[in-house]
Amino acid sequence: MKRQQVQRTRTSCHGQAAVEFLIAIVTVLAVGAGLLQIVALSNAQLDMLYTARARAAHDAMSDARPMSDPDYIRFWDAGPDQIAYTRDDTKDAANASSFKQTIVDKAVPTAGDWYRLEALKKDEIADVHASPMPYKLFGLVGDTETTNVDLIPAVRDLLYNADKIKIEGRVWSAWPRKIY
Repeated sequence: MKRQQVQRTRTSCHGQAAVEFLIAIVTVLAVGAGLLQIVALSNAQLDMLYTARARAAHDAMSDARPMSDPDYIRFWDAGPDQIAYTRDDTKDAANASSFKQTIVDKAVPTAGDWYRLEALKKDEIADVHASPMPYKLFGLVGDTETTNVDLIPAVRDLLYNADKIKIEGRVWSAWPRKIY
């Protein structure tokens, strides 16, 4: 009787080892596939940003005044995941007048001091204060690029239930005519 009990214990231990080995193999496969996918996403992001930067630089070299409209953002609200600066976050939009009130107007000690800056010839801060659309004076040229990255099968099946991941990037360049 004792011998049968010992034999059963050994057999069940061999079965447990096989299950643990299988779990370890799947874990290593998932981690390896995840690392390969991160490399693919990083390469796609670099290519995407390179393309967007090239187009923004091409537009920046144009003699025409840039027409890019940057967003005025008051602050960001963390989305449902409660992690700041992720895809599910929402922005509290601002406008040119709130930009002028919270940033530009504080460039002088009192509102009555604007006449001193406006009296100077070539004072960009006074120009921003006087402009109804101050972003036009910054000389920013922007471009956006979006790409889809195919997921490798192991990542798709084990970690992320989708065929592709969409990545998007926006870049800004300065208009050199504003600098020189």
